[in-house]
Amino acid sequence: MACGMLKNGKDGVAAILVLLTVILVVFAGCVQQPPGGQVNGTMTPVIPAGSPIVTGAGTITTPAAGSGNASAGNPSLFLTYQPRRCEKTPWMAWEEASGRRYIRAPSEEEIIAHYYAAEHNVTVRNVAKAYLHMASCEACGVCRESYWFQLTVVPADAPPLLDDGWQPAV
Repeated sequence: MACGMLKNGKDGVAAILVLLTVILVVFAGCVQQPPGGQVNGTMTPVIPAGSPIVTGAGTITTPAAGSGNASAGNPSLFLTYQPRRCEKTPWMAWEEASGRRYIRAPSEEEIIAHYYAAEHNVTVRNVAKAYLHMASCEACGVCRESYWFQLTVVPADAPPLLDDGWQPAV
C-alpha cells in the first residue's frame, strides 16, 4: 500500500511532507540552543547552578547556587574561559615551551591544571571543556571558539586566572 501511495505524485509528496513534519515535531525538543548571553559583544556561556555538564572527561556538576563565596564550608568560585580562534592560550604556550614529550599527551584540561599549579601555585578543580554546539564565525583573533573551559577555584586564588581572561560564571 505504501508503494502505491508513492506512485501517485501528489499523494506521495504529501505523505513525505507529513512524515518530515512529524519527524521535526518529534525531534524538535532534542535540539536546543545552549544558554548564553553577550557581554561586551562576545558570547558568554551561562551555566545554571547545579547543572550536570557532559564533557569528554565525564559528567561534572556546576556548583549549586550559593556555594560560591557565600559557603563557609567549601568556598569556591566558578570561572569560564572561551578562547578566540587561533589564540594561543597561556597554558598552551607554556606547554609548548616546556619541551616535554609524552607517551600519552595530556588533555588540555590536564594542561590547565598543571599550568596554574606550576606557574601560579593555584589549585584548580573540576576543569572541563564544554561545547556550545552552535555555529560560530571563523575569523582568527576576532571570533570565539565553539567551546569554553570551566573550572572552580578558591576565590583568593582567582587573580592569576582573571588576569589570563577567565570570567566568573554568570
